[in-house]
Amino acid sequence: MQGPWYTLEETAQKLGILKSELIHKIIVSEASASILLKNANLLYLTADAKGNWIGRASFTYTGHVAYPLDILAPLLDGVELEVSRIPAKILEPVRVSQWNSSNPWKFELPEPPIYKWQGREFESLNGDNLYAVSLPKETFDVSDQLTRLTEQMETISKTGRMAGVENKMKRVLNFPHFKIKPEAIRLAASELNKLKEKPRIEANTTKPNIPIINHELHALIYRILSNNPKISAKGVWKLIREDFESDNPAYDTEGILVDATYADLLWKTPRGDKTAFSYSSLNSTMSKLRRQHSIL
Repeated sequence: MQGPWYTLEETAQKLGILKSELIHKIIVSEASASILLKNANLLYLTADAKGNWIGRASFTYTGHVAYPLDILAPLLDGVELEVSRIPAKILEPVRVSQWNSSNPWKFELPEPPIYKWQGREFESLNGDNLYAVSLPKETFDVSDQLTRLTEQMETISKTGRMAGVENKMKRVLNFPHFKIKPEAIRLAASELNKLKEKPRIEANTTKPNIPIINHELHALIYRILSNNPKISAKGVWKLIREDFESDNPAYDTEGILVDATYADLLWKTPRGDKTAFSYSSLNSTMSKLRRQHSIL
């Protein structure tokens, strides 16, 4: 991804589309979102052949990172997110500061999930991908401490003295959580340009001879297919969501839509019964309608 970066609102405005439409494009992988971190203390790590983490350096970072889409989904739905052990890809290495390749903890590794320390200087990266998690803090294991106190009390009760009980407290790594607000979502200029290159699907409702379909949602989907025979499931879902948010829907002529998100929609029958329908079911429904009504 290449900057500059824009908020969802700024990106939607530049594209001339609704914010909800932009979120849908991200969900269906037409564009990739990133997150803006500020003054984050991070741990650069790699993995060995068995998948064990190797600590390489600690650093401070103010800049953009990329997380997997399934991690970003709650943020796109407006829910604050907490992450700690999920590696993020650093998108702006030039904004890294306070790089330290020395082991930042007092005790010897391994200490799961980090099994080894192998320091690496920043200058040696040479364009390699840089992945990081929140920098763990060295703390004492509270449960271990309680166990030791219990052992001490039992020893005192039985012998009247402390002999035979190890009094050294166990140290552990505690990964602090990042609290990420939905407002931290950004789209890079490179992703914006990618979306600009995609043609928009325009509604065309002039085709006559629409058959009678005794399933209101299938009838809505059919109207979209009959006017856009080559349309994809992503395109159909986009037009359904646009109809739901429009005061003058092009396809929902019966007003059946109750709610429509990036993953599910809720529609009602003429009797007022409400039924859920998921995006994952759309492809099979489209195939069935194309077969039944010879839409090529």
